Parts: sequence; structure tokens; C-alpha cells
Amino acid sequence: MLINHVRNKHGQKIGTLVALSKEEIGWSRCHTNLDRFDKQVGIDIAKQRAIKYDLMTNAFRCADSLKLDFIKMVRRADKYFKDNDYYGEPKNIPSVPYRLESIG
Repeated sequence: MLINHVRNKHGQKIGTLVALSKEEIGWSRCHTNLDRFDKQVGIDIAKQRAIKYDLMTNAFRCADSLKLDFIKMVRRADKYFKDNDYYGEPKNIPSVPYRLESIG
């Protein structure tokens, strides 16, 4: 899983982007005047959106202040999940049966 916390021009954290796979990227944005930024809440909301909506819906609905960072996250996820499945787990790991006695 990839996580990116986005900052505004004053250095305050305002949002979170999460990539669960190439196709599952979610976002959350904090209303800085009314809310206090919380990393875990941001991650949870972004995960829920990544699972609930497809990539194009999330890109369309993404807050304007996060659009550029969303595009960067799509590119980053494309590179990161190139040969990996969900949550960064390798796709094709051959299972090798072995006996514990043969190790020792």
C-alpha cells in the first residue's frame, strides 16, 4: 500500500492519497478551517474511497487541490504495482515444498 500526505503552500497537511493497487487509488481532504488533520482518519477515508469507487470516478471526484498529486500517485502506483498484487505482495511466488529436516 502506498500512502502520500499532501501539504498546502504553507506546509500544512491537507490531504491523503492511498494506492491499494494500480486501479484502486483513493483520496481524502481535510477542510483546514473546520477540521484538524488526522493521519489515520485520512488513510481510512482514502482506503474506503479506493475500494468503493473505480479509478476514473475517484479522479473525477478528487478535490481540485489534490488533482496534481492524484496524477502523481497514479504514476507512482503504476510503477510500484508493476509485478505486484494488492498491498505490494508479489503475484507469482512459486510455492516450494520443503521439509524442516532438510534445512538443519
